[in-house]
Amino acid sequence: MPLFPDFDTTLQLLRGLRRIKLAGMQLDKPPSETELDELDRFLESAATPARCMGLSMLEGFLTALAIGPTLVLASEWVPEVWGEQGDDLLVFESEKEATRIVGLLMRFYNGIVATFREAPEKFTPLLNEWEKDGKPCLSGQEWCTGFMRGVALRSKDWEPLFKDDKHSHLLAPILWFSSGKDRQETQGQRDAKNARESLLSMLGFIAQKINAFWRPFREKRPPGMPGIITENLRLAGRPIPAHKPKVGRNDPCPCGSGKKFKKCCGATRN
Repeated sequence: MPLFPDFDTTLQLLRGLRRIKLAGMQLDKPPSETELDELDRFLESAATPARCMGLSMLEGFLTALAIGPTLVLASEWVPEVWGEQGDDLLVFESEKEATRIVGLLMRFYNGIVATFREAPEKFTPLLNEWEKDGKPCLSGQEWCTGFMRGVALRSKDWEPLFKDDKHSHLLAPILWFSSGKDRQETQGQRDAKNARESLLSMLGFIAQKINAFWRPFREKRPPGMPGIITENLRLAGRPIPAHKPKVGRNDPCPCGSGKKFKKCCGATRN
């Protein structure tokens, strides 16, 4: 059963002055490809802080939370997704948009939880693409960075895996990709490139093995709260600011460089 079941779950916004109701949103239904594209566009838009996670990093982050030993409530992990810092704050156009995006976020998480509970062998990481010599290449850096950020939320609880002689090696490829060496190695010999691609193809299998390692730990933990998001969730604890125009990944960069946003200022949002 997903952490956020389909019942009258609400979260308080704007210092308790407004509410977003998630009831009737089928929170146990994973988002479609079209809906994931919608979430991706929002995460990459000017409405989110520069440190906001992209879709691949978000999936890695949520995967670590879903398969790890400890239940982490949304009131703690959602602010990590936005990456707010200083005056660089999340901006929603309206409560309608906030409701839509939060619903997609919860459904994305629930879909990952359901996959690992019902058919873990079907899990395939959502990896970003980048170009080398004009050819597309898959990158594990963003997904693995997100995964390790999820681990970091409960690093002490993950110690049994770090110290387990038979299973600690499972984290080695994830740590390697998250270190930023992912793209550097493709500039080396063909053997290094083949080894890198082999490791990329194993990320889903590694996640399955980590899930299996922690399953007995999760079964022993006491039943938690149903996952209701409370007023402590820093989703948008401020009046809605003036609308900040969104910039799509393929739109011209607002800095005036003439490049596409994803190739210019948007390229720093990893």
